[in-house]
Amino acid sequence: GGPKRKPGPTYHVKRQWGQRVPVFAQAMALAGDTLLVAGPPDIMDEEYIMAAREAGAYHWALAVESATPRIQKLIRKRNKLDKLFETIRLSDKHGVFVCTFNMLGFPTETEEEMYNTINYNLDSAAHMAHFFVVTPFHGTQMFDQLVAKGMGLDPDKIGHGFQNFDENN
Repeated sequence: GGPKRKPGPTYHVKRQWGQRVPVFAQAMALAGDTLLVAGPPDIMDEEYIMAAREAGAYHWALAVESATPRIQKLIRKRNKLDKLFETIRLSDKHGVFVCTFNMLGFPTETEEEMYNTINYNLDSAAHMAHFFVVTPFHGTQMFDQLVAKGMGLDPDKIGHGFQNFDENN
């Protein structure tokens, strides 16, 4: 169900986030579109959030992945965690429902590091937090690294979770 909409125009925007993104959001509002594709969450400033809200944005999901700098470096995620925290706060302030995406169980990740990610979300203004178990799928760099380190795996269970890796094998 729901009403059918005719497709709106397609916009192609270069990744020059600072001044161009609010203009892009305003153009969407003028065009009557409600779809907004946000950029990296740690560089979304208040101007961007306000323009996106004016354009009709009311919900977005932001990828925290891990709130531990060591894990962020390991997975090549370069969030500025303090700025991301502020983006979540500003989104809430301007009426945007925020959910976060987080991953737990990276190779070498400690229990304390996992709790850092959980507590980061609890302390933030996020309305919802999703937590996923890290799964090193075949063909990914993580999968290849684990195989190279001699971590045994059952090929019949690839893609069914990290619990299928046997560090003693």
